[in-house]
Amino acid sequence: MKSLVPLLNLKLNKDQVTNKDQFTWKEKLKCSHILYLLIFTSNMSNVNPPLPPPPAPQPQTGAGVQGTQAPRPGTPAPGALAPAPAPGTFPLPPPIPPIPPTPVVFSLVPADTTGILDYTSCQGIEIYKAATRSLYEDPSDNFHVDAPGLQTFLGLLQNRGKESKWDFDIPQDLSHPLANLQSLLNFHGRFTLEHIQAFCRTCVNTCSWATQENMQIVKCILTSLSLTSFRKVQVWHAQWHIESATLAPF
Repeated sequence: MKSLVPLLNLKLNKDQVTNKDQFTWKEKLKCSHILYLLIFTSNMSNVNPPLPPPPAPQPQTGAGVQGTQAPRPGTPAPGALAPAPAPGTFPLPPPIPPIPPTPVVFSLVPADTTGILDYTSCQGIEIYKAATRSLYEDPSDNFHVDAPGLQTFLGLLQNRGKESKWDFDIPQDLSHPLANLQSLLNFHGRFTLEHIQAFCRTCVNTCSWATQENMQIVKCILTSLSLTSFRKVQVWHAQWHIESATLAPF
């Protein structure tokens, strides 16, 4: 405000104004305008002007910087966020890697497996149904437990055994169960009833494939018998059961 004092103390010529009352309203108005402009200008000069914003840092690329390479057009700079997708569009999911193929285990028949069958699975149920169905397509051809039909019955049972992986071999010496094996279908007249009973007790009521195999053979034989033949077999019920278990070799 000190700079305004010389301007406020206006010095008029003596020949123009000699008294305060001689100021006309136009001159007073003129002085008021000058005063307003001076105050406004002085206030604006005392305010520090705002500093300009600092320039944005430019990425250093090219030959001037060693070990750096200019980013390709359209690729975000290192550390920058990926651009947001356009409204109404969705980003594509990552590709699903291919599933490697499961190796196939070779087998001649569906029942050619190791270990016991799982009868709670569809595969186990289908294997059981295929193994225990009748040996004869026509029910009128079922085995009548007579001499003329015996060889046909044994031949069909042997073929079903190959499909179902049944084992009809019985050791001649029970102390060596894996030596001197003979098929019961071909040498059924060489074994006594006591020998077969002793052999069956080694695997009866055990959680093994031998027990499952035995039940499949029994079900297949009973399904392949005529009603008259089943009545004949029922007479000897006690001889082909041990500990309430049905045994196929009998």
